[in-house]
Amino acid sequence: MVEPRGLFGERLTLCRERLLLAKDETALLAGFVRRPGSHPWIGEHVGKWLDAACCELERTRDARLAAKIERVVTMLRAAQEPDGYLGTYEPAARWSSWDVWVHKYVLLGLLAHHRATGDAASLDCARRVGELLVRTFHTGHGGSLDLLSPRVSTHAGMAAGSVLVAIVKLFRATGEERFLDFARFVARRLSDEEGGPRIGAGLRAGRGVHEIGNGKAYELLSCLCGFVDLSRVSGEREFAEAAKLAFDDVVRHQLYVTGGLSFEEHFRAPGTAPSVGDVSETCALVTWMQLCVELFRFTGEQHFVAPFERAAWNHLLAAQRQDGSAFGYFTPLAGARRWRDDFNCCGSSGPRGLELVPQLVAAVQEPLLGEARAPARVELPLLIDARARIAVAGGRVELEVATNFGSCEPLDAPRRATISARSDVGCELVVHAPSWARRTTFDGREEESPCRVRVVPGAPRELVVLVLEPAADFELGHGRESGRRARLLGPLVLARPGGRVEAPLVPFFTAGGETPLQVWEEIEQPLDDRRPAAKLRSS
Repeated sequence: MVEPRGLFGERLTLCRERLLLAKDETALLAGFVRRPGSHPWIGEHVGKWLDAACCELERTRDARLAAKIERVVTMLRAAQEPDGYLGTYEPAARWSSWDVWVHKYVLLGLLAHHRATGDAASLDCARRVGELLVRTFHTGHGGSLDLLSPRVSTHAGMAAGSVLVAIVKLFRATGEERFLDFARFVARRLSDEEGGPRIGAGLRAGRGVHEIGNGKAYELLSCLCGFVDLSRVSGEREFAEAAKLAFDDVVRHQLYVTGGLSFEEHFRAPGTAPSVGDVSETCALVTWMQLCVELFRFTGEQHFVAPFERAAWNHLLAAQRQDGSAFGYFTPLAGARRWRDDFNCCGSSGPRGLELVPQLVAAVQEPLLGEARAPARVELPLLIDARARIAVAGGRVELEVATNFGSCEPLDAPRRATISARSDVGCELVVHAPSWARRTTFDGREEESPCRVRVVPGAPRELVVLVLEPAADFELGHGRESGRRARLLGPLVLARPGGRVEAPLVPFFTAGGETPLQVWEEIEQPLDDRRPAAKLRSS
């Protein structure tokens, strides 16, 4: 169990109290109780809410949240039709527009509930949804509808096709081969076959993500998350390899300095996306972070964590209203921020992004077969303030991480992290320095990352990680921002209220209020004095 503290702990608590617990249950379920729903994708919200709320329940065991989840999931399951249908459309309109998309999120919510509580009724409900999807869309099982056709799916087939991510999770939960077979069927249709977006074929041919399908960021990233998870469960690496190509292209050409991505919900040709206006749809941002997590889990490679870290500290926190009650649809790098209190896709996605952060605090690697005497290895891919109690073979490891990464006061202070560990069976700690760290010391000596430390059973171990990062670091703009720079301090992108040079620098996640923040500033010093900060690295 991971308990975030500091800035992320505060933001997660506010999200639980002001958003997850405050969500209108009647509104969440209205489209299922009385079909049709009020708009085509109204049914996604209950699945997203359940996914985030169940992650929070697993960590906190909050009794209020448990009771609310139980009420919502009971009413949702009661709305299922005898044939397994659990959408918000009337019979004549079934499987049109966003209907499959709604079922994707319903599946994800039900599976999250089963994972968090062990409730077999939710798994059975999800299984019946999956069976209906197989019967309807898998040609090898009598399906007569094309999942990627314009009637069934929007956005070049990617909206309905992204149900792949839920089908793979359904296979994980049930172990039933028909769902794995269906996942392979959907992935091939998305990846290479005519009549679909040809995601894998396009990426292998060197096309950028803005040239895949119709360039819609959220839907494409969701399909890629399904690709990676399918490779994990099936061993068919070509799908994950396609996702890696997309990851590399996004890191090189699509990311804002704050870690966000997309303009007006689409990927754009490199260098053409402005920093003002409809910048970084929160749905796309969260799904990008999910892809980073999936690739890290699949490969164990630390460079997949770097863009996650930049996005989490900056664009995700900036998208959240500081009282925790809402998320913005877009978050520009200059100008006023707007938060919405209605039911909208980004407001429902934001909490899911926050819930990803604790998942990267610690990763356990048990001894390999034949290495029974080797200690368990606990990796720390993401350094944030947190306490963690982690089960390993034969015992438990307790960790505490404290940092000053979330503050820019004072600007010239070194960034510092202290890790304390205790284990009753002994373990090896593998501490990864953040990607932005140019020089690190572990236990008072300069070392390359990662640092490996043996924790002896029963004896406390304190490891001081000192990350030195001068406040003068910055990242040079490119494309539309050529001739400008953004100030960086550790993981933080800094901004100036109103863009005034005399205004003190503050973290980008600070709410601008009546004085909007501005990230980019004109370069003033001579050319030979410019020192670009460490860039995010692609594989």
